[in-house]
Amino acid sequence: MNLSYNSASKPLQADRGSITPLGIFGIAFTISLTLVLSNATAILNQQRLLESVTQGFALDLAGDSNADLARGQSLLQEANAQLGELSTLSAELSRRLDQAKVTRADRRIDGSVALKICQPPRILFLNQTLSVDFSSQVCAAAAAIQK
Repeated sequence: MNLSYNSASKPLQADRGSITPLGIFGIAFTISLTLVLSNATAILNQQRLLESVTQGFALDLAGDSNADLARGQSLLQEANAQLGELSTLSAELSRRLDQAKVTRADRRIDGSVALKICQPPRILFLNQTLSVDFSSQVCAAAAAIQK
């Protein structure tokens, strides 16, 4: 009886620690999934901010139909100047609109204005925002017409 107990306990001792690699993999997977989800949320919030800024600029520029002609600037220069002024209003806006540029500004025949603002994606790592220069950009486009 004593021999069967010892022979049964030896396989149990051989399996000791076999769950450790699975536990390490599970923890690493959970941490990486958390980082991916938090960065996806940060990029979505970044795009929403750019969309609201783009819509506001499009409405403003459509309402002021002769603003670019009066100042002797193109519509793109006017929109970039307004974006620069907006980012100086507060430190929070300055941080969130860092490296944002109006990449397209068109006034159409019907008087409507179409804008596109792009910014490099802002990645969160250890509660710090990193502006990483990827080939892709986070962009938002809007159009408005004066009625």
